[in-house]
Amino acid sequence: MEAPRGPLIHHYRVEQGKIARAEFIIPTVHNMMAIERALRVAAERYVSADSVALELERAVGRVVRAFDPCIACATH
Repeated sequence: MEAPRGPLIHHYRVEQGKIARAEFIIPTVHNMMAIERALRVAAERYVSADSVALELERAVGRVVRAFDPCIACATH
C-alpha cells in the first residue's frame, strides 16, 4: 500500500481466524536516516559554542516537513 509520504508496510499473523499480531512500518521510519542527516546540517549551521540562532527552529521545521509533510499533524 502506498501512502502520500512513502510506503506503508504491514504484516499480520492470523491464528484461528483472529489477528494475533499486527506490525506496521510507517513512512517516517524509512526517512529517518535522511531526516537525521539533514538535521545535523541545520544544527551545524545554526548552533555554535556561543549561541543558538533563532532560525534553528524554522530550519528544523522545514527539514522535517520536507521529508514527511504529515508529521506535524500526526504528532500534536
